[in-house]
Amino acid sequence: MRLSWFIQFALVGAIAVLFCSCEEMPQQLQKPLAAIMPTPAPGWWNDEGAHGEPRIVVHLAEQKAYFYKGKHLVGESTVSTGKKGGLHR
Repeated sequence: MRLSWFIQFALVGAIAVLFCSCEEMPQQLQKPLAAIMPTPAPGWWNDEGAHGEPRIVVHLAEQKAYFYKGKHLVGESTVSTGKKGGLHR
């Protein structure tokens, strides 16, 4: 009885490892997928010549952060803020 339980447990473990393993996508698939699913442009930063008090404005609907020096926009980045009404501690 114990041997069959052990074999079943080992078989389930082997199947779990098989289906949960990670592998990098082959290069031949990455390029065609990038053409149909372009990655978002990364954020940017340019504060040359900008003066003033630095501040960050997070726009929740856009999931973006805007960086200012005084009244000059000097940078932008995507953010992940979670969803409204999430867990509070």
